Amino acid sequence: MDTVSEHSQVYATFFSDPAGGCLMERWGQDTFMWSNDYPHAASTWPHSREVVERDFKGVPEDEKRLIVRENAARLYGLAPA
Repeated sequence: MDTVSEHSQVYATFFSDPAGGCLMERWGQDTFMWSNDYPHAASTWPHSREVVERDFKGVPEDEKRLIVRENAARLYGLAPA
């Protein structure tokens, strides 16, 4: 029987939380997603770009792109922009 990594079955998400980026090592960059929680009142919108810049300071661009865009696009079957 094949074994499946826990990281391929569960996706984790966070928003507006500088500590969230630190948890990426626990979940792995391929199943970790950032959210802006739009349209809720606690959303980072319309300041999402600034929040991403703050919360992902020091994270390599390719990893940031996965977490902010590409993982969600893959999970929901959307073409990445």
